[in-house]
Amino acid sequence: MSSNLKLVKYFVQKVFTNNSHDADRLSNLVSPQFTYHLNLGFSRNYSQFVKKMQAFTAVSTVIFGKIATEDNIHFYGDFEVRLPEPNHNLKTYGFSQLVIRNGLIHQIDINYHADQDEYEEFRSLIKSSKTVLL
Repeated sequence: MSSNLKLVKYFVQKVFTNNSHDADRLSNLVSPQFTYHLNLGFSRNYSQFVKKMQAFTAVSTVIFGKIATEDNIHFYGDFEVRLPEPNHNLKTYGFSQLVIRNGLIHQIDINYHADQDEYEEFRSLIKSSKTVLL
């Protein structure tokens, strides 16, 4: 396993599947020029990305699929986002790409498979979720 793949797997685990608790402490793994792109929004820097992920994973569960690469620079994988009870049957799916430059995460692209209206409906359900986190 390459060091880039290890980096990506570690980052994905800590940020996407670990409720993002450690995301703010991982800034040493991203480049100073880090950008995060969401197909339905604007580019964000790492601080903005962390805040978004912490809010998002606090009220949903992200299940990331197998991470693959063909060039050891561009890493990609599918993911599924599930809401908690009582909306556990609601899901959205997407595709993510992480780009590594000089041993650091340089860019993350998140592309949802839903259209704008479906995504906005899903986001409103997340915002209005009655789940209490202790």
